[in-house]
Amino acid sequence: MTIDLNIYCYKCYYCLKDQKNMCENKEPFGITKNGIFSEYVAVLVFSFMNC
Repeated sequence: MTIDLNIYCYKCYYCLKDQKNMCENKEPFGITKNGIFSEYVAVLVFSFMNC
């Protein structure tokens, strides 16, 4: 199991078409959001992905 550390808007055209990787408003941790090097990170439940 892994975690997608991008925050998606779930409102743009791509999110509504389930193409979140193309989200026009995504905010990735470590680039636009601080905290990627924290000991603990709070994430949304649907950020988990089975590999």
